[in-house]
Amino acid sequence: LQKAHDELQRSVLELERRNQEMRLIGEMVELLESCRGLEEAYEVVTRRIVHLLQDTSGALYVITPSRNMLECVGSWGEPTLEYEKTFDPEDCWALRRNKPHGMDTEASDLICKHVEEAHCTPGVYLCIPMVAHGEVIGLLHIRYATENRNAKSIIANSAQAATEQLSLILANLRLRDTLRNQSIRDPQTGLFNRRYMEDSLDRELSRAERSGKPVVVAMLDIDHFKHLNDNYGHSAGDAVLRDWSNLLKTRFRGSDIVCRYGGEEFVIILPEISVDNARQRLEQLRQDLRRVAVRQDGQTIDGVTVSMGIAYYPVHGRTNQSLLQTADKALYRAKELGRDCIVTASEETQDDAAVDWSFRTS
Repeated sequence: LQKAHDELQRSVLELERRNQEMRLIGEMVELLESCRGLEEAYEVVTRRIVHLLQDTSGALYVITPSRNMLECVGSWGEPTLEYEKTFDPEDCWALRRNKPHGMDTEASDLICKHVEEAHCTPGVYLCIPMVAHGEVIGLLHIRYATENRNAKSIIANSAQAATEQLSLILANLRLRDTLRNQSIRDPQTGLFNRRYMEDSLDRELSRAERSGKPVVVAMLDIDHFKHLNDNYGHSAGDAVLRDWSNLLKTRFRGSDIVCRYGGEEFVIILPEISVDNARQRLEQLRQDLRRVAVRQDGQTIDGVTVSMGIAYYPVHGRTNQSLLQTADKALYRAKELGRDCIVTASEETQDDAAVDWSFRTS
């Protein structure tokens, strides 16, 4: 009777533990399904998994788009522990064998290369591949704080149950992000496309109407781009677009919107900034772009210049279309003035005759 009672008590405790495990995994999955992007999802995982895998530390790794490297996107537990920021998939036995590795396996005496420097020994850590739709998407790396064999076994089982759910959710979020990027990004330059820019400008103008703060719209056009294509070839023109776009990505705040408007034209939206500050930043950009040297097919293309036109809300319009048209007129005025300069549309009128070309350069 005592033995039956003890067995029943163990079964009840195990059932309670499983119910708790399922509840915690369910809560984490619900939070992940509400995430707006992968970065937010990674934070949710590392914040919530510590409640599921008690007495552990660890790190979450995801495979890079090139699929030749794993990158650490978050960690939990003991802050003094160190984890490799990136490592080759071949450095992990779990990924090589596509099965959990590190405890109670026939190859548990083999230490993964990515944890060798941490002086981990067999049974101290566990690596679990994250697989979804037949592809490895990441790795869950766990380090135990307990020496109890039974406790480690329970943690391992919970980790594997959680990994199955996490893998599918993260894979779906990655697919969603990929599809979203394809719909809002220009494939050649990686900048936002025209449709996204127009939607974003509408949103920023609505926000500016409520806050009373300005919105600056700048239109850029590469000077003599057809001449560049004719002289150096279209591959060189594509290389100029790519290198310039990479520079544009590094020169603006996260709240700014940089898009490829079409061909060699770009539009930059600068919310909540004064016109003077915007012109200073754009003048610095014009000079930086002029210094870019592009190398393609054994030839160097340098000295390529840009003309810019600036309009701003609310002086030059309160709608998407009116601001873009005014910036476009200012851009053409910059072309007429000899190119390689910035023209700001006049505050009195939007016609071509009244402009401020104080940033014109020789």
